[in-house]
Amino acid sequence: LGMTVNEIAEVEGVDQSRVRDSIRRGLKQLVKYF
Repeated sequence: LGMTVNEIAEVEGVDQSRVRDSIRRGLKQLVKYF
């Protein structure tokens, strides 16, 4: 996406740590498929 965690947090109106957590969860889901 080319966005920083900071930018995503601002756009979504959430805390940076929550963005990082959701990114980590997404990556874990991806790893399960490969």
